[in-house]
Amino acid sequence: MIHIRILKGLLRFNALTNTFITLSLLFCLNTTKAQDDTYFPQEQIVLEQCSNASNFPDCTYTFFESKISTFLRQNKKVLRKSENDSIRFRVTMVVNSKGKIDNNMSRVTISPRNIDRKLKKKINSVFKGLVITKVMNSKQPSISKHFLDFDYSIKMAKLDLTFNLIKNEDKYTGGVIEEIPIFPGCEGLDDENSRICFQQKIAAHIESNFQYPKLALEKKLEGRVSVIFVITKEGEITNIRTRGPHSILEKDAIKIIKLLPRMTPAKQNGVPVKIPFAIPITYKL
Repeated sequence: MIHIRILKGLLRFNALTNTFITLSLLFCLNTTKAQDDTYFPQEQIVLEQCSNASNFPDCTYTFFESKISTFLRQNKKVLRKSENDSIRFRVTMVVNSKGKIDNNMSRVTISPRNIDRKLKKKINSVFKGLVITKVMNSKQPSISKHFLDFDYSIKMAKLDLTFNLIKNEDKYTGGVIEEIPIFPGCEGLDDENSRICFQQKIAAHIESNFQYPKLALEKKLEGRVSVIFVITKEGEITNIRTRGPHSILEKDAIKIIKLLPRMTPAKQNGVPVKIPFAIPITYKL
């Protein structure tokens, strides 16, 4: 018996870069570079602590800066052991379609790498008890990502550490609203069902267009082929690349992907963007 297996759960997106990250069907777009351009309107969250602020993005930035500065002061002993002269924090806050913080996806990363692992986990406490009272400029239902960077210089003074915030020219202006590509037949669905539909349509396309290569049968070839391609701003499939156990299987995978239909492109704040996409296909005799 011949089988083709599509590894659901490993469908992957990563916008604007050539790096691929497993996202367990969440189809989140990595929008780090989207902050280089100005998109309007950018989604703005209103934290409970910033309800009366005149500028919500500035207040959000100041709030997190205060939390991180407090964290640094409380962990001087651990940081002294690392012997670094600087430290960087990147806050990635994910707001779900209900306007709430997604604690499973939101995180704070610390560099350099030699910072104590326990400290890296502990820093995520900045999200504890965080309440969003309002989301402005939101296209509901939607998911948005908010990136905030904080760099500190560290100095030793009389056996004590001092931390100075380094001015960041890239000011936080708000989050990025993301929309995944839409496969023909999946129009008009909400975010969650659009993701499910996309996965199902990809799987059905591969299954319906699959024929085990005759030469692969003769040579008894099988194995996993990783297929990587780009969905352009126009929704077209381009730049197909493969990596697998044999060129025969790779060529067959390319043939199948070339038959994919034109799609509605992915968007960030309503602006079409190109994104790489990856899917592993397993050929098994």
